[in-house]
Amino acid sequence: MRKCRMCKSPLTEEQIKKHPRKRYCSSKCSSAYHKVMYRKNNPVSRNNISVGTVGAINEYRVGIDMMEKGYMVFKNMSPNGSADLMSIKNDKVETIQVKTGYYAESGSIVYPKNTELADILAIVLRDKIIYKKQTCEGA
Repeated sequence: MRKCRMCKSPLTEEQIKKHPRKRYCSSKCSSAYHKVMYRKNNPVSRNNISVGTVGAINEYRVGIDMMEKGYMVFKNMSPNGSADLMSIKNDKVETIQVKTGYYAESGSIVYPKNTELADILAIVLRDKIIYKKQTCEGA
């Protein structure tokens, strides 16, 4: 008998028949389980920090990382720009979009999909920063 991953109550045959891969007895249990797993895979060292503040902190983390690598880094003064940062190294100017990412239960990296097309996408995780060169499709 298959049980709910969260509350351990048995899943009915009807639930399994309707959804063969069902793992939770309800959407409430599914949501609760994913919150538990998110916190397990992404421990938080700061409490009660708004999403906007986390984003601002991560922009500074990327800026500092790039400065340590020899780049000059400039921050966009508007929160609505097409890029968060701009870097210069060896006379090459690049724009950077910073996104906060996290580890999913499977170990894969999840982050908001980039709607702006900066030169570089910087994905900030709890333990590292991943830089992805952006390409313009069809260009």
